[in-house]
Amino acid sequence: GYRVQARRLLAHPRAVDTIASFHDQLLQVQKVYDVTRNTTLFPEFSTALRDSMAAEQRAFVRHVVLDQKQGLTTLLTAPYSFVDAPLARVYGVSGVTGLSRVEFADGKRRGLLTQPAFLATNATSTTSDPIHRGTFVNHRLLCSGLPPPPNVVPALPAEDPMVVRTLRQRIDSFTGKGTCGEGCHSTFINPIGFAYENYDALGRWRDTENGLPVDATMTASVGDVEGPLDGALELSARLARSRDVQTCATQMWIRHALGRAPVEAERPWMDAV
Repeated sequence: GYRVQARRLLAHPRAVDTIASFHDQLLQVQKVYDVTRNTTLFPEFSTALRDSMAAEQRAFVRHVVLDQKQGLTTLLTAPYSFVDAPLARVYGVSGVTGLSRVEFADGKRRGLLTQPAFLATNATSTTSDPIHRGTFVNHRLLCSGLPPPPNVVPALPAEDPMVVRTLRQRIDSFTGKGTCGEGCHSTFINPIGFAYENYDALGRWRDTENGLPVDATMTASVGDVEGPLDGALELSARLARSRDVQTCATQMWIRHALGRAPVEAERPWMDAV
């Protein structure tokens, strides 16, 4: 009778609130409300846009998990989302009224990790932030256990005005192979983050940065997510197939439900979940 009772409880409104709360915390939706942008650089930005970003992510999760009874694969790869007028300017779509389902057929958006809520909260006020985007995926989707950064992390060196480079090139020169950041950054963090370089600090699509072509190719090497990939869509598809991502999601659910980390004795039923 356990299954019958579990389904009965899941149909209760409080269960819906719990499922929404879990995803809010996992995806750090609250951080959206701290996003600020210069409207000269980002004319699409407004405080209403922040509300729209959070509403989109919540509506998307609710539709996938509660309405469609789907899981990780759809959350990470669905070719649609729920867009209103402020978000439509970021997405570059027209004819949107209210919070409406929009299908993406241009090969630029799929799933949670190409939505502005994730992209904008993991960015600086002026630029994309591959390091924080990569760290988020490592921590929240792969449970990869990255060591904490050193106490004092120097800023990226000032740009030489005579040399035009992309942010990726600057980060590679500072934390890539052959530098002190080679261990964590060039192996685990940077490659994942570079997959999102087609999205700027507000989550808008771009093909160039500083007049140079965007390079969103990467070679992943985190758990069972490994090998060459080109861009966020290929990475999301690979994450959706990952056993490590499934295990991480299960661990996150256990933490949320029981208020503690899982223990080794629970491994058999955790693997089954």
